[in-house]
Amino acid sequence: MLQIGIYHPQGHSLLLDLSRRIRSVEFSTGEHGFEALTGFVPMPLADQFWLYDRPALHRMEAGAWGLRAWEGRLEDIQLSGDGLRLGAFGYQRALGDGPYTALWSTTGVADFRPFLDGAAFGVTASPERYTMDTNNRLFIGLNKGAIYGDVDHLGGYVYTAPDGGSRPIVAVSFDYEVLLPVDWSVSVYTLEGFQVWLLTADGTLQSGTVTLTSFVGDPTDDLVFMIFNATGGDYTATEENGAEYARFTALRIQSTTSAEIYADEIARDLAATANALNPTQMQTASALIASPGLDLRDEIYLDTAPADILTRLARLGDDQTPPRQWEWGVWEDRVLHFRPRGSAGRRWTIDLAAPQIEKTIETLRNSVYGVYQEADGRTLRTGVNTDDVSVARHGLTRRAAVTAQTTSEAQAETQRDAFLDDHTDPIPRSGIDIYRLIDAAGNVWPKWACRSGDAVTIRNVPVALGTDIDRILTFRVSTTRYAVDVDRLAVTPELPLPGLEMLLARREEGI
Repeated sequence: MLQIGIYHPQGHSLLLDLSRRIRSVEFSTGEHGFEALTGFVPMPLADQFWLYDRPALHRMEAGAWGLRAWEGRLEDIQLSGDGLRLGAFGYQRALGDGPYTALWSTTGVADFRPFLDGAAFGVTASPERYTMDTNNRLFIGLNKGAIYGDVDHLGGYVYTAPDGGSRPIVAVSFDYEVLLPVDWSVSVYTLEGFQVWLLTADGTLQSGTVTLTSFVGDPTDDLVFMIFNATGGDYTATEENGAEYARFTALRIQSTTSAEIYADEIARDLAATANALNPTQMQTASALIASPGLDLRDEIYLDTAPADILTRLARLGDDQTPPRQWEWGVWEDRVLHFRPRGSAGRRWTIDLAAPQIEKTIETLRNSVYGVYQEADGRTLRTGVNTDDVSVARHGLTRRAAVTAQTTSEAQAETQRDAFLDDHTDPIPRSGIDIYRLIDAAGNVWPKWACRSGDAVTIRNVPVALGTDIDRILTFRVSTTRYAVDVDRLAVTPELPLPGLEMLLARREEGI
């Protein structure tokens, strides 16, 4: 018999053993770990009020023989005439308890703004005296006829990390190209007045690459890229607007000194942030957090739930060829995991009790062409790619047009082919009741031991049914739902993440 109890949120002290009293118990697992547990506990009204009045978020556990079947936090308590209805949810929910704001890395220039207040440097900021733009660069050029005072009338751009964010700026890299009069100053400062980098112009074209991983002074929330006259006297520009200039490209601003930023670093910080908000709800342990090996160049989060951030990071896959699908979740002991999908899953052989399998051609598309645009806006179409095997098998051609947000025919063809791979054969919709759960050694296990992410092979299905059954003969589990009272386990096979969806997510990231 499963032991089901309510525990103190700190430690393992048992407050109430419900094993022999709770009825209609069901619990589930899903993509991100333990999901929900519901049940009804008959009890007198006075006892109901005693439990109702306890502090919220006590821990609920179900288990037997030293194994954890389910754990989570008690969130819902409903009084009724004859008992309590309880609802608990897995500790993955702790990653939605509060928003997360942080800069990790940015390579864009859209968030730079003209610098308007030079008081911190004892000079006047005069953007009106310069030709400036942020067209995939930072450009600051002198205007013909403008007069620039000595160590005055600076022109510049400032980048500010998200207000209230948890991570200040500690590193910056960029390429520069400078063509300015002799002794003009080109520099990067923190808004606190610390000089990060300085170049003195010599009247010729100067260029180079700068990588700075340690700043003078403390980490900062603001970086100013600026130029100003340091010749010792007033300077009047005589060249055409923008002919004398400083240009910054290949910009990257980071909140870590690492040359590359990986998703596991972010995942660890998200766990630590959830722990700081609610220490009883999430551990800071990182042993189950692996690295996908992808450098993430543009990661800024503004008031975003950590759970949503982790979902996005998992969808990017990793640096393998082809990239693997990744997963995040929380199982025992409130520990976050981030790793290749199914890498820690167990393998089972099962006997089916009552399969429910539905086949439909609604999602079938075995012939595809891509739609894209020329640089001038004209709409173009790629050639058609058709899977002849699928057409012969289904006796039907179903064609789709895939719109690609690109001017590259090659990129449009890549997205076309990824869509075709995803839709060549329809994936059956199925729900499966398990009669018996068996491990690789032939041992029979309690049905609730099967979880989302485990691999399952059905042994009591005739393989002569055809190749369609291969979609479910061996599959990875997406969700499980176990009914304690009747010892019934229902599982649903996993639908793999469409390759096009992963491709687009990686393209957005610049991968």
